[in-house]
Amino acid sequence: MVLKIAKVLGVVISKIVLFLAIFTIAARLTDASTFISYDKSAHFGEWLHGYRAPENYDDLWFVVNAGLSMMSAVVSYNIVMWVIRKVRQ
Repeated sequence: MVLKIAKVLGVVISKIVLFLAIFTIAARLTDASTFISYDKSAHFGEWLHGYRAPENYDDLWFVVNAGLSMMSAVVSYNIVMWVIRKVRQ
């Protein structure tokens, strides 16, 4: 019983570590500054906060970087898990 719980817990923890590793790699590779201009970020800041300010420039970058990193990590994780399932069959 204890070994079964330990095995399940080990699988869950390893999946979490795998996802975090993929997310970290995706976060390092994602760079929203290449396609977000100051005008776009100022418009976003005005929409979000109601005014334009230099610190709003970083808000849009963070949202885009985090969103793209999360989406690419989810897709990559699902591909890795699919490959693992195919190899184990």
